[in-house]
Amino acid sequence: MQQLGIDPPPRAELTDWRSWFGWFQRLRQALPKTETYTATINPVAVAANSTAEQTFTVTGLATTDIVTVNKPTHTSGLGIVNARVSATDTLAITFINITGSPIDPPEEAYLIKTTRR
Repeated sequence: MQQLGIDPPPRAELTDWRSWFGWFQRLRQALPKTETYTATINPVAVAANSTAEQTFTVTGLATTDIVTVNKPTHTSGLGIVNARVSATDTLAITFINITGSPIDPPEEAYLIKTTRR
């Protein structure tokens, strides 16, 4: 906890619940907050041998969030190379197609994990 600059209450205050409560509040505020969202996403086709950033509405996202996206199934030749929050409530996913033909990804329920300070 010293790395966060949050020392627990001194020994003399161990029996004072208010000291502990205040310490836990400061600790909670210092740690990053995480959230998991599920969003049904229906990407448009990704052209052959290219990347394409597409945006989707996910209520609750903030531009300061760090996001990780999990596509629930494997689609041969298709990958996710980046994910970011491009605007409030807007998830931007960059897909890559490494094949010689367009790929139309299926509509699926993606998992989105956010970390916020």
